[in-house]
Amino acid sequence: MDVSKVLILTVIWLLTAESAPPDYVTLTRKMEGKILRVMGLSERPRPRPNATAPQYMWDLYKKMAATEEAAASRGEVAETREDSEEDDRPCSETKLSSNIIRSVPNTGGHLQSSNSTSLQQILYFDVASIPNAETIDAADLRLEIPALPSANSDTPSLAVRIYQLQSRTRLNSVLSLKDKRLQLLDVVFADLTQGYTGTIDVMSIVSSWRLRKTSNHGMLLHIEALTTSGNSRRGGRAIKELGAMSQKCSANLIVTSSEYRQCKDRNRRNKRQADSEGTSDFTSFPTSSLTNLCQRHRLFVSFRDVGWEDWIIAPMGYQAYYCDGECPFPLGERLNGTNHAIIQTLVNSIDSRAVPKVCCAPTKLSGISMLYFDNNENVVLRQYEDMVVEACGCR
Repeated sequence: MDVSKVLILTVIWLLTAESAPPDYVTLTRKMEGKILRVMGLSERPRPRPNATAPQYMWDLYKKMAATEEAAASRGEVAETREDSEEDDRPCSETKLSSNIIRSVPNTGGHLQSSNSTSLQQILYFDVASIPNAETIDAADLRLEIPALPSANSDTPSLAVRIYQLQSRTRLNSVLSLKDKRLQLLDVVFADLTQGYTGTIDVMSIVSSWRLRKTSNHGMLLHIEALTTSGNSRRGGRAIKELGAMSQKCSANLIVTSSEYRQCKDRNRRNKRQADSEGTSDFTSFPTSSLTNLCQRHRLFVSFRDVGWEDWIIAPMGYQAYYCDGECPFPLGERLNGTNHAIIQTLVNSIDSRAVPKVCCAPTKLSGISMLYFDNNENVVLRQYEDMVVEACGCR
């Protein structure tokens, strides 16, 4: 059973669970557990009440949602799994784009002064929270350093250095840059009149941490005011001011990954199928009620109604649609029936005991992007296929 079918059943059952018999409630919770597993979650996430998603994850979600909406409006949606040929190769052997973006928060120490002109912070990211079923495609350290309100042309610039820690270190330790436990990964320069927002590629060390979990000792962020003789005092003031704004400085690990399962060939449907959407050829059905023909119906799924609004960030609901209606003989072209469905309908009209009637079912499905907290309070942006019915037909 795919994620869309499980989700719809779960929504219906959860809405009636409170007044249902105990056995029914048990079954409902089992269905809830099933959809959580389909989403890659071991249990229902329960983030802290004040937990929020970083703004850049919101921006990514809005961009992806807009792209999906535009593609759906152009009819660029995948055909159903039943209509496509199954490819038994693992996805690692095919060219598939990444479909999971995860923001892993820093759980290390606090940004603190190391001397009069520099700040440092030990960063730690729980890479083990990324499921083993996912293949990591990219890993970047995202840094955000605010511009100083008092910054001007005389304000010193900053050198931002990132080091890998080679051995265990106390979270609030102050380290000398000559410490043998430090390995320089990268250095960037920031203008305090503009602040700094950027990413540093850390794919190599994240991959090594994943292979050997005990090797993850974190990273060191070192921020230094670049001073010359005569303006060290100005550099000290800049660092002190930046330290006072430490709550606005952030470091997050952005991991892009794919969960490889058995692949399906997702060829695009042709223009005729994109336009049909299960509408009927009225002249072909003199005896059937036109309103009962196979077609798409509205079905809005609300995550708020099922009590998932605390861990699903966006969307709060979506239009899933469903297919229902008759597939009478003879099948009109615009009922979007396959050749097999046409033959089956013909045989059924001759002998109803030989084969059953064909069914009204989705012929095109599209995906949606979801932004949510996982079981480790990572913020996850993920694309799920086959969540929205775009067209119906007789199958």
